[in-house]
Amino acid sequence: MHEPQANLSATGGVFVIAGPDGSGKTTVVDRVEARLGGRPIMRLHHRPRLLPSKTKHTGPVLEPHNQVPYSLLLSCAKLLYLFLDYQLGWHWRIAPFARRGGLVLLERGWWDLLVDQRRYRLCAPAALIRSLGRLLPRPTATLILTGDADPIYARKPELTKPELVRQLTAWRAIPAAARPAYIDVDQPLEKVVADTFAAISGERPTPDATQLPTEAGVA
Repeated sequence: MHEPQANLSATGGVFVIAGPDGSGKTTVVDRVEARLGGRPIMRLHHRPRLLPSKTKHTGPVLEPHNQVPYSLLLSCAKLLYLFLDYQLGWHWRIAPFARRGGLVLLERGWWDLLVDQRRYRLCAPAALIRSLGRLLPRPTATLILTGDADPIYARKPELTKPELVRQLTAWRAIPAAARPAYIDVDQPLEKVVADTFAAISGERPTPDATQLPTEAGVA
């Protein structure tokens, strides 16, 4: 059986798919990408990666909080490096691709740094992450997979239960610059995929979903 394809215009967009570990980001993006058929898609994980990475690891992070965080100075330096990668990557990779009608699907995105600093070995001031994030170009929408902590924890118990609860709460409080829209993962997987697909395809309104992100969107 063929998956239904999106009835999309030639206008592209940038969609961040976010949420805590266990919410199903990769599975949902895999299935949404299949539904989008032959539409040009750029799929990214966490950041544009125009600048080189320290490691070549591309698989799942099985123990995201296992490493010791960097010092404050190194954390701020890494944060500025990631900020530069987002800015340059947006102008040179993401925006041109979207203007040509492509869809960019970015897992995690910038605001994951605010919600889960330990994953990135950061101990930077949250105010600095927020301030830099507001200077970044805005996505079309940030689709946040969220729900009850118990089933999420049961699917992928890599975070402690209290940490998972904290992250679910934190995703509810991210700045409006992210253009957040929430998708309930307590539903059956196919419904989660359908809701995500509908948000990306424009079948269901999302914050500023029809507006292509600008190169200098500032909160």
